[in-house]
Amino acid sequence: MNYSSLKGKEVSINFVPYSVELKTPFKSSEGLIDKREGFLIRLSGQGFTGYGEASPLPGYSIESLAQVSQSLSGLQNKSFFIEELFDLFQELPSLEFGISSAVGDLLGKLENTPLRFLISEKPSGSVQINRLGKQSASHKQVVKLKVSPSSGEEIRKIIAENQGENTFRIDANRSFELVSSLSFFSKISPSNIEYVEEPFLKPCLESIEEFFQKTEISVALDESIYQKDCDIEKFAKSEAVSAFVIKPCFIGSLTKIARLSKLAKDNGKKVIFSSPFDYFFGMASNLQIAAALSNDEPAGFDTFRYFRAPGELPNMKWEGETIRCSANPGLGIEEQAEVIYQYYKNLALDQS
Repeated sequence: MNYSSLKGKEVSINFVPYSVELKTPFKSSEGLIDKREGFLIRLSGQGFTGYGEASPLPGYSIESLAQVSQSLSGLQNKSFFIEELFDLFQELPSLEFGISSAVGDLLGKLENTPLRFLISEKPSGSVQINRLGKQSASHKQVVKLKVSPSSGEEIRKIIAENQGENTFRIDANRSFELVSSLSFFSKISPSNIEYVEEPFLKPCLESIEEFFQKTEISVALDESIYQKDCDIEKFAKSEAVSAFVIKPCFIGSLTKIARLSKLAKDNGKKVIFSSPFDYFFGMASNLQIAAALSNDEPAGFDTFRYFRAPGELPNMKWEGETIRCSANPGLGIEEQAEVIYQYYKNLALDQS
């Protein structure tokens, strides 16, 4: 992304904490997720305002909410050059993502174009969503199933009942050893399984390749991508790996996200964007990124349906299992974003 029109320009930073409950708690491999907390970021400069979100997910993000809070402390109402902002938070991916999204939103408004057109020359105008759940549907779609070693009979039944109806992305949440994974998946037809996401408790390329050879089911990388000791280029070259699942807030800046996407595509891998329960601003940024970089692959954005008010996805129309992107500049959320920001600002003032 070209930031030349903002180079040498100053912006002021403001932020407010937010906390929002989910409609229904979600059971993850790291425990129950019943709310999301983080910071809503607001950058002002050149007559425009840009919005972003910094929301590390406990148990998954390498940084904590306390670390993000500490890094932001003392910066309220301070002014920075754009170049300085990019250098400040490189060790905190969720905060770097929030800052980069806000800069991208600001830049899009300055150039009067949606953010996705600044990331890609030919972005999509919509993003297909892979449905999180177990029910069959009346039309073919991509369905994500969570599995564990104890759910074999139930999962086999769901897949058998939907042969030819749906394509399944199976998330194993690192719950298998190699031997147990072979026993589990050898009893399932690979014909309508797109991939198994992160099957192994201790992932290594040798196990992934043996699993692929014996089951004919490829593997998608998710958490492994974010580990500092992961040789991501080595995994990208393996035939056994068919997809990278990219959660932008775990990566950092828009530039880093685009670079990872390019690595995957250059090696023939699918790029699947996913949201670890990002809230309002984060989800708006995710949508622009996926529209720019996903090559129309269904994205894991169904998590937004779990959130309570205030607000719905702004200027983004759900059409069945598809979200249509806004034609407004930047993130496309100007009016709604300010309402949400002021809501949490006033809430913080009331609690102080």
